[in-house]
Amino acid sequence: MPPKDNLTYRSDYAYGIAGLLIGLWLFFNSPAVFEPYFLSSYQGAAYWYRIFSESIFKPQNIYLAESLLMPLLAKTVGADQTIAKFQILAIFFQLSLMPVICVVFNRTIRSTLGVWLAIALVAGSFSYLTRFELGFPDPLTILLLVCALASKKRALTAFIFLAGLSHFSTAALSALCFLTIRVAYTWQKQELNWRQEAYILYGLIGSKIFLLLWNFIFKYRLNSRIEFVFEKGVEYFWDRYSLSPSSFWLTPGTTFLWVNGFFLAYLMIKKWYWVISAQLLTLTVAYISLFLTVDGLRVFAVVVACPFIYMISIVADSLTQKLAVQNADQDS
Repeated sequence: MPPKDNLTYRSDYAYGIAGLLIGLWLFFNSPAVFEPYFLSSYQGAAYWYRIFSESIFKPQNIYLAESLLMPLLAKTVGADQTIAKFQILAIFFQLSLMPVICVVFNRTIRSTLGVWLAIALVAGSFSYLTRFELGFPDPLTILLLVCALASKKRALTAFIFLAGLSHFSTAALSALCFLTIRVAYTWQKQELNWRQEAYILYGLIGSKIFLLLWNFIFKYRLNSRIEFVFEKGVEYFWDRYSLSPSSFWLTPGTTFLWVNGFFLAYLMIKKWYWVISAQLLTLTVAYISLFLTVDGLRVFAVVVACPFIYMISIVADSLTQKLAVQNADQDS
């Protein structure tokens, strides 16, 4: 994405504050926030992840242990001491999503109109922002992946590395889909730089090596997602799908699907066929991930978040630049 000429930290702060206000509005529009169990001390992911964070340096065999970074951060800052502190940490990451997304849009989209168009699209269509489950590491994983969108070289590797520590399987799928779209887009624009794209792979490889060493040193014995799928069998997942096929396909929400349809139509007009193929591949990977898990929207949202927000940046920037050129031609 071309750099902005008028990029200032002041504009980052302005968009960050705007994102926080939008994030608060979305947070309190979540149906779960007003449910009696939302801040329960003995229910939900926050309870179980706090328990894991207390014993993070001891041998583990529970599936929660594949998500290392958030419990480790909780241990570091003392948020593992009580369920309330862990919930505050989880809420902090959830409320950080929109400010970070807005700042990333400010750094990757060249016009103010394009930035606000992108903000409106993500706030109105990314349903995870109002359908989250408190306590899971998903917001932290998405945050790190989104930060990677506006990063280069070592910073890009660092954010992908940390996202892999947050939840490797979903972060890896999301990062690889982002890589696929970015390669297709930069190749279409004749700006492809394989050395730059390799930094994404460095981050994934680094996080996997770190996790393998961690599991060896602290004697973690964890089943992989692939082992889980083979253990359950395809019939198990097919039976779940057969209960309500329409609910499966509409998991991300109708607005999300309409926005993606708009993207595909716009890309077709631009004749960016490689980008279309990459976008369709991303949706396919996200739906396969949804099919082969029992976590519903959570997994779909993490897998699709990074490539979806990147796609919004591409379309919003291209569309508003085109409008600016047309207006300039009319004025002249």
